[in-house]
Amino acid sequence: MNHPLALVIVCAFTFAVSYALYLVTSAIIPIRVTEDPKHVGLDLVQHGEMVEPESERLFVGRAAAG
Repeated sequence: MNHPLALVIVCAFTFAVSYALYLVTSAIIPIRVTEDPKHVGLDLVQHGEMVEPESERLFVGRAAAG
């Protein structure tokens, strides 16, 4: 009977400490990205490069459209 109780206690403790660390980190450094970089593309905003070249993006767009 002690092992399941210990498991529940460890899970609750781990969740509480992880959530507290998330809140502290989020208060210091915002974890979520604002809407503007999402629309531009995070690869371009954060790394300065495109993952897929424009020619591939246009090709995929045409194939999906028609």
